[in-house]
Amino acid sequence: MVATAVATCLDIAATWLAWDGRPIVTDGDDLWTPHKALRRVNDHLIDHLAEVEALLAGVPPIPDGWHGRRVTVDADWARFTELDLAEARQRLSRLAQLYELRYAAAGPGSWDVPRAPTGRCARSPPMYPTSPGMPNRSGVSATSPPPHDARSANSVWGSRVDPLMFSRCPGGTRAARTWLSW
Repeated sequence: MVATAVATCLDIAATWLAWDGRPIVTDGDDLWTPHKALRRVNDHLIDHLAEVEALLAGVPPIPDGWHGRRVTVDADWARFTELDLAEARQRLSRLAQLYELRYAAAGPGSWDVPRAPTGRCARSPPMYPTSPGMPNRSGVSATSPPPHDARSANSVWGSRVDPLMFSRCPGGTRAARTWLSW
């Protein structure tokens, strides 16, 4: 699932080779350039993979210190070239493979273990139910498939995005919407 989202992102990024240097502005004042969009995808993949590892290890994740989408660094304004795209393909494809390998190694039973939310997700409104059969605001009930199943993400992005990445922490959907539809 993450690999599919990354492939979609990279397919879209391939259309940016003729970028004219003008950013896309969203949500009133968020600026997006090709490098920034790919940097944010990379940051999200790293951040959520670290959260998965912390979750499985039973330890709190590193506190969120990212500056996020509101920050556009100088490097984000660089031309976007074929070499940039090739490097992004290598970097993001490897991160996607890490997700697949981690999910496979952990196995389905690892995701059903009751845990208290930690990190950024502990501060977010609940996305997953706390009582059997009672749906939450995303329509997921305790009798629904586990969160790692593609069907639990359909309230946010359908089968195109890893549910752990975006449906679990609502703050990630705005950046996802931008890079998936650029």
